[in-house]
Amino acid sequence: MATIFSPLHTHSYGGCMRNAALISSIAALMVGCIQLPPQEVGQQAPQSQEKTNPQPAPSQQIIDSGQWIDFGGSNEMSFQLKKGSFRFDQDKGGVFVAVALGRILDQSNGQVSAIQFYVTAQECVNERGSLVMTDVQGAALNQFDFLFDAGNIASSIAQTICAVAFKKAAEVQQQNPQRVVPVKPKAPAI
Repeated sequence: MATIFSPLHTHSYGGCMRNAALISSIAALMVGCIQLPPQEVGQQAPQSQEKTNPQPAPSQQIIDSGQWIDFGGSNEMSFQLKKGSFRFDQDKGGVFVAVALGRILDQSNGQVSAIQFYVTAQECVNERGSLVMTDVQGAALNQFDFLFDAGNIASSIAQTICAVAFKKAAEVQQQNPQRVVPVKPKAPAI
């Protein structure tokens, strides 16, 4: 389902050309090869004291607009979800998924890449699975394993999408009790 990125090629990514080193960095950040401290939903990423420019760059000013949830990243990249962009949908195989719009801010060159993230409804219930990253037309770019509370960016994004999915599913169930929607089971901890 996901595209495998070769370190020898340049790939189209988010509407602009990206080199494989950037894609490798994204993969390392998302799956936790680079660990970041956990953050509360909506909490801004801590600012580094090493910054020499006290004025934020134009791309950094967008972060503070209140329209995006920041999941952190590195000094070069930041991963965000757009507030209010959640929806239920189906993937190409007809599987129900929870989708949210996102973006990747590349502070090294000021590029902003628009993307989507999705998780299947069953993986939300299972609290583990694959977070799929697509372009805005739905073409798969990559996928990342996640596990709730794992502490990496992919897991935090997936857990946030699933939390919204559970909330929306409960609202739909309350409004229309005959409609079947996936709900989180109350199972004992292992």
